Amino acid sequence: PNEPFWAYNFRPCTTVGIDGVMRLQDGMRASYKELSMNSVQLFGYLTSDVELRYTSKGNPVANFGLALNHRYRQGDELKQETDFVDLTAFNRTAEVANEYLAKGRPVMIEGRLRYRSWETESGAKRSKLEVVVNRLHLMPRNGKNGNGADSGAGEFDGTVSTPEDDDIPF
Repeated sequence: PNEPFWAYNFRPCTTVGIDGVMRLQDGMRASYKELSMNSVQLFGYLTSDVELRYTSKGNPVANFGLALNHRYRQGDELKQETDFVDLTAFNRTAEVANEYLAKGRPVMIEGRLRYRSWETESGAKRSKLEVVVNRLHLMPRNGKNGNGADSGAGEFDGTVSTPEDDDIPF
């Protein structure tokens, strides 16, 4: 704990005391033992239209998929792999995704990984690793937006709050 260290949890660290407690710029305090980093940035193309639902409390939840292409060379041959990632957005971010995104649309997202597990009605155990979207970067598509009008790249910063597990509609 006596040695300085770098920790990044979206709050800049001002000082680290000899006690191992960080004094953050926003006045909060945190121990380095309590911090970790869970951050994802992805650029890809939507694999489907956004599916918008509402929780029992009326909070919007959007689910959609992203295809990520990876090109590499194997010998003299150029190969491509595609990975598919499930995304979930909440509140205003979910509404913006539903309004502006459609299948095939390029988008860059920032978010965090979330692992979910559940049991089906037949008793089978299921699990899933998904990305919870905190920020959408809407990319131009052939110089036009989804409505056919000319548009530059846009950005939306959503305020995301994760609902309680029993409030998720699926």
